[in-house]
Amino acid sequence: MINLTAEMLRTLINAVLTIAGILLTAYAIPWLKEKIGAEKLSTLESYIIYAVRCAEQIYQDNKEKKQYVYNYILKKSEDLCLNLTPADIDLMIEGAVNLIKKGE
Repeated sequence: MINLTAEMLRTLINAVLTIAGILLTAYAIPWLKEKIGAEKLSTLESYIIYAVRCAEQIYQDNKEKKQYVYNYILKKSEDLCLNLTPADIDLMIEGAVNLIKKGE
């Protein structure tokens, strides 16, 4: 009787651990990856705003300003292990410039 109860308890524990593993793999890990990605993107957006403001103070020519911000953001995106295309960076820079202009 005791052996049967111990065996049933072991089977129940194994089943619970298996279900927990499945749930962790199916839901928690993708959510965590998404969350980390969102945090990195938020950090990068902050860098872009600061870089645009800095470029406004340092340079007069718009091409120089954009190149400065582009180079800075390219480096920061690599540091954050984000694979951004030049078009992605340009879009984010333009968005930051528009946000700053609306805020002034």
